[in-house]
Amino acid sequence: MKVRNNWQIECHHSPETIDRILLPIRKRGLSVISLSYKQAEGTDATCNIEFETEENDVERVYKNMLRIQDIKSVNKIS
Repeated sequence: MKVRNNWQIECHHSPETIDRILLPIRKRGLSVISLSYKQAEGTDATCNIEFETEENDVERVYKNMLRIQDIKSVNKIS
């Protein structure tokens, strides 16, 4: 069963950050429903991402997201 995920990601801002955020999602053949990215102060940024995935893949995507070097935290909103 597919579930909708809405996450807020605090990250280090760089030209490659969005690609790195999308990588764990795209490599599973999933598509993003919505994405907003905003640079905060200096080198910090916030990304809100919404995507749909199978229930059993959510934890794997989450763990892979935390391993990305530019990501500071991932908060599951829903």
